[in-house]
Amino acid sequence: MIFFPALLCLVWFTTFGGTARGQHIVDGYTGVTDNVAAGKLEIAPFKMFDELPMRVLLSSLAMLLTLLFFITSSDSGYIH
Repeated sequence: MIFFPALLCLVWFTTFGGTARGQHIVDGYTGVTDNVAAGKLEIAPFKMFDELPMRVLLSSLAMLLTLLFFITSSDSGYIH
C-alpha cells in the first residue's frame, strides 16, 4: 500500500527535477535558478512550466494538486 505513493513521488521528482536541470544545463535557461536564488521558491515551478508545451495546463494542474493537498491535510487534521 505504501509502495505506490512512494513510486509516484519518485517518478514526479525525477521528471520535474530532470526537466529543470535540463533546462538549466542544456538550454541555458536560468528562470528557475534565478528565482530559487532570490528566495522566490513558490514561483520556481511555474517558471519551469513557462518553457514547456501546454504550460497553462501544467500550471492549472499544479494549482489543483496544491489545493487538493491543503484540503486533504485540513480535513485529516479535523477532530470529529
